Amino acid sequence: VDSHAFLWPPNPASNRYYYYGYPAQTHKCIPCFPATSNVMLADGTTKTMEVVVLGDWLLAMSSDGKPTFSKFIGWLHKDQNQRQMFLKIFTAKGSIKVSSHHLILRKSPERNANAHFDFAKDVNPGDYIYMTPQNNTGFTWEKVTSIKSWFGRGIYAPLTEEGTVVVDSTVASCYAEVASHLLAHVALSPVRIF
Repeated sequence: VDSHAFLWPPNPASNRYYYYGYPAQTHKCIPCFPATSNVMLADGTTKTMEVVVLGDWLLAMSSDGKPTFSKFIGWLHKDQNQRQMFLKIFTAKGSIKVSSHHLILRKSPERNANAHFDFAKDVNPGDYIYMTPQNNTGFTWEKVTSIKSWFGRGIYAPLTEEGTVVVDSTVASCYAEVASHLLAHVALSPVRIF
């Protein structure tokens, strides 16, 4: 994995695909989204993760919990050929495919229904994840109905200025491996304002 280290700012001629200072993985699953995951652009169209380019404005969540479009500024991880196991988290409104150690916004009965970014591996049926309808009018909490393993191609972890991204209509953090979304967001602030 280190041979694909991404030095900031991005160098298109480089064969390095993730931010060099990002934490090393402590397990075999690289924290990301698969190539086929969808994101929404500011013009209302969608594209798969593998064709997102620098400067795209992606649907994200603002610090006050509202939908916003945030500039895509680089990859924390990117490998179009890597194949790995992901979690596929289902609700009645859709599903998200995400690696086990990526942070996702959830409400859990265990936490008195307080919203918190947690590792995807900690989401359980009966928890709630924050999703947006097709028309992007706002976010709603949707109950997780089931979770399955899903094997797929590509590992993509986009970084937006906001530090969040809506993937497959579900609010996720741009960060993984670190249990605190806020801590990761602060640690990468030099990258985001560069």
